[in-house]
Amino acid sequence: MRRTSGLAIGSMVCGIVSLFFFALPSPIAIILGHVARSKIKKSEGKLVGKKMALAGLICGYASLLLVAAIITSMIVSHNAAEAKKAADITEEIRRGKEIYALVIKYETDHGKFPDRLSQLVTEGYVGSLDHLQPQVGGNWLYFQGLTSESYESKYFIRSNHYKTVIYVDGSDGDRDLSFTLEPTDFPVDGHPMIKE
Repeated sequence: MRRTSGLAIGSMVCGIVSLFFFALPSPIAIILGHVARSKIKKSEGKLVGKKMALAGLICGYASLLLVAAIITSMIVSHNAAEAKKAADITEEIRRGKEIYALVIKYETDHGKFPDRLSQLVTEGYVGSLDHLQPQVGGNWLYFQGLTSESYESKYFIRSNHYKTVIYVDGSDGDRDLSFTLEPTDFPVDGHPMIKE
């Protein structure tokens, strides 16, 4: 008398369930499916359920492929976001350094940094600051009262979004320094902060 393989039924059930529960039962479906098909083949017609075992195998493998595709997509998306963020920070630092170069020109002519960054526009050092603002929203936070000879690496502008900082360090004369840092609401000691 022919009977249906319990392993084949188990494989099919686990395979179907795996499609709804993100592949958790799929390894069981795959193992049961292969074992069931092997036993059905050796049973010389006493066991049936070859199609059920095949359905379990298809669902089990499909579930694993689906999960693999989702994970791959997440990794690719994360890497693309990180690459864009790095590129944006690099561009933001470039803009900050360009503003610093303008400020140094202003200092050469006036003996001090401008009281506000907007003076770079009003006094003809640049047509507009719009193309030099931080990459994502907001304007630079500008710290007044500093000069190229300020010590202790005091930063004179920083951005809101990426925390990009361009700073001065009169101790070694390096005027091309920049970095990123975690957000802080505290201005440079003794120097008022304004949003430009």
